[in-house]
Amino acid sequence: MKTLYSLGNIIDLEYFLHKDTNISPEKLHLRDREIALSLVEQESDHELTTVELLSGWLGVRLKSEFVHGQSESPGTIFTKSRALASSLVSIKGLFAGLFAGWAFFAYAGTTPVNVLQFLLFFVFSQLLFALLLFGSIAFRKLISETGLPQTGYLLLHSLGKALFKRLHRKWLQSLGGDKRESIGAAYGIIRSRSKIYGSLFYWPIFSLAQLFGITFNIGLLTTSLIKIVTSDLAFGWQSTLQLSDIAMYKMVQFLALPWSWLFPQGLATPSISEIAGSHIVLKDGIYHLATGDLVAWWPFLLLCLVFYGLILRLIFYVSSRLLEGVSLQNLKWNTPKYAALLRRMRTPIVSTQAQDLPHELTDDSNPEPAIASSQTTSTAPPRILLIPDDICDSFPVKSLTQLMGQKGYTLTAQYRFMCGYEEDRQLLQTLSKNEFMDETGFYIIMEAWMVPLVDFLVFLKDIRKLSTPETIIEIALTGSPEGAHFTKIAATDFTIWSKKIQSIGDPYIHLSAITGITK
Repeated sequence: MKTLYSLGNIIDLEYFLHKDTNISPEKLHLRDREIALSLVEQESDHELTTVELLSGWLGVRLKSEFVHGQSESPGTIFTKSRALASSLVSIKGLFAGLFAGWAFFAYAGTTPVNVLQFLLFFVFSQLLFALLLFGSIAFRKLISETGLPQTGYLLLHSLGKALFKRLHRKWLQSLGGDKRESIGAAYGIIRSRSKIYGSLFYWPIFSLAQLFGITFNIGLLTTSLIKIVTSDLAFGWQSTLQLSDIAMYKMVQFLALPWSWLFPQGLATPSISEIAGSHIVLKDGIYHLATGDLVAWWPFLLLCLVFYGLILRLIFYVSSRLLEGVSLQNLKWNTPKYAALLRRMRTPIVSTQAQDLPHELTDDSNPEPAIASSQTTSTAPPRILLIPDDICDSFPVKSLTQLMGQKGYTLTAQYRFMCGYEEDRQLLQTLSKNEFMDETGFYIIMEAWMVPLVDFLVFLKDIRKLSTPETIIEIALTGSPEGAHFTKIAATDFTIWSKKIQSIGDPYIHLSAITGITK
């Protein structure tokens, strides 16, 4: 069975979920339930877990929509693009290292290679990168433990948003309202995905940077060895700061700590006398310096590149791949889109129009096989139902109970809202007394024809503040009350609502549609 633990599969999963937004709930339920039943037949030896259900669903969708050899899925394109990018980055890093080393060791025979410049350009710069990386990790850990807001993220996000608005203000004003809504929705989707997947999509970029560093150091080491073997290189050190020989010796001994135990004393590091003998004083020149002192530096410099360049980058690269795998293993499948998909796969189809359904889904003499689920009748996710005041009386209690049961929820409480400012404030205060644990969420019924007003969007944000970041808020759109039924939802109305909700950037706010309910 196809595994979900790769970035390519995650991208394909998001692609199909986004594509399904334009399909009616009935068709989705029928299709996904059929896929679930076929998976149960294939894996009859054990109950299917959540990951196995999603993996099997993804495999079926890929086979049906991307015929081998004719087209490729977005995830496959990403995987191939990542492999190509890795190759290109490695080649560029290798050539960059070769040229950097060749340019630095362009020794004309009159001025020795400055050891301090070599350390500054090729060693200290990489150590500074490592220190900044560890410092940022420690800072983020401190912020998360203290519960303070992610100031760095908030600052960058605010600056980016302000810059985007400033640069594109005139351009946005020239666009129609629909296009502005689309841009806002796209921006919200990006923010919502970052909340779901966290640093998952950061590690590929980080690993590419480490690949460049690895091959750069390999190229630099290669050039250094070639120049050392084929040229008469001399190494010396000088500084306007007038460093003493003792200070330079202590710095060398400190840098040599990682490999000092591997080599005999003085073999891989210059001695105090060699450091003093390679000290260049501008007015004295280099003619009085001994050749042995001038060539004593190269083992130390090469080992600095190996340990602080190549090995350090290798550690970062391996760590990034391991952390990427850990991020994939720890993904949560509790967002509304995944929950809706799993509910469709696990919930048997109940329909009065049996002639329109396959025989195996409607024949009571052959009940559907059980599928492992945490959402059984006794453990259905609890939901707090909110209905606007102007249509609340149009929903009989029996219809609401039936609706929540069909959705796989347990109705724990029902409230009117949008009665007035003071009443809504009091309702929020009442809701704040609830403890939002486990799978408790909100189910809000709204009329699709009514454009989502700013007051309602503010109300949504207030609900998020009083609940947890992962509390599911489902907005169920319905038509207008007309006689004993509700009118159908117009596609344009649903699109408008989708863009507004997506612009919030909250992955746990979900939009759905109610069909077939009667007054």
